[in-house]
Amino acid sequence: MSKAKIAVFQQKYEKATEALDKLVEQNPNDREAWILRGHAFYLLDNLFDSEESYISAIRIKTQPAITDRLLSERLGIVFARRKSWKDAKTVFLKVCKERMSTVAWFYLGLSLIRLEDLAAAEDAIAQANILNNLDPKVWALNAILCLKYGQDRIP
Repeated sequence: MSKAKIAVFQQKYEKATEALDKLVEQNPNDREAWILRGHAFYLLDNLFDSEESYISAIRIKTQPAITDRLLSERLGIVFARRKSWKDAKTVFLKVCKERMSTVAWFYLGLSLIRLEDLAAAEDAIAQANILNNLDPKVWALNAILCLKYGQDRIP
């Protein structure tokens, strides 16, 4: 694990994934290894393996902790980057119910825009704006929503 952490710190992600592959092969219930493996693959822009690793980490049942919500948030971001909007929506709905997170509400709004559920997207983006009204990404998404609504926007 130390070898993998050092490799990630040095931005040698391929070396880290090799070490982590060996580690999870020896101990498939090592949640921390799965999480770090998912992160390393994410940084390599290998979203498929990142998703697989995060799902494996979530499936390993431990005491409920904040890491579950953060893992779910990371998994949702992977789904969004892969343009799997329905999966992203499902994950972010769950995350938004469990905790208040600007990132989760932002990505939920983005997913809903992509799925053409504009009224629900407006609610999600408004919630993100309430949590952080200085985030330019939230403002940009709100502008995109206004452009998509056009003349059909409900006053």
